[in-house]
Amino acid sequence: NVYLGNDEGVYFSNNNGFFWNLINNGLTNTYVRALIVIHPNLLVGTSGQGIFVSTNSGALWSPADTGLTDGFIYCLALGGSKLFAGSLNGEIWSRPISEVVTEVNERSRSDVADNFMLYQNYPNPFNPSTKISYRLAKAGYVTLKVFDALGKELATLVDCNQNAGSYSVEFNSGNLSPGSGGLSSGIYFYRLKTGNYSVVKKMMLLK
Repeated sequence: NVYLGNDEGVYFSNNNGFFWNLINNGLTNTYVRALIVIHPNLLVGTSGQGIFVSTNSGALWSPADTGLTDGFIYCLALGGSKLFAGSLNGEIWSRPISEVVTEVNERSRSDVADNFMLYQNYPNPFNPSTKISYRLAKAGYVTLKVFDALGKELATLVDCNQNAGSYSVEFNSGNLSPGSGGLSSGIYFYRLKTGNYSVVKKMMLLK
């Protein structure tokens, strides 16, 4: 897994950078200056609102800046069992890393259970059709698309507003490329996007 922070927030890739997913749920400032990964914990320093932490690989972020007087964070570092942060005005802030992670675990445990979810397609491998299921924590505009291994969009399965709840969609590879027998065997990707949530999963067509 690869993580990247920039002025749009935090991006995540689980396929060596082929697809990048924006994971900003809970970030109130998306200008990320520094990022540290202690899997599955992520810590970021933002330009203006301090430090945020995720204890679930970026699914949900919470503030973790108790004692900070300057929210413009320029760098983060780990030293032994402590987290250190450097701010715009030269302030050096530190806290035991165990306090940061424990505090967020208690605050976000129930929220994580209600988060968005994209499930692995079934069956997988498949031929020619498979079911893709997902769960929405709240109403919003949803897209679900299928891509080939080169990133070319092949199909749009969902493109509309949906209420919170669970959904399932069928993807039939035989409906694509008429006259050629549908898609060929290989690896394909499907991506769910809604609001600041986006995730990609891999599936295999095996004829």
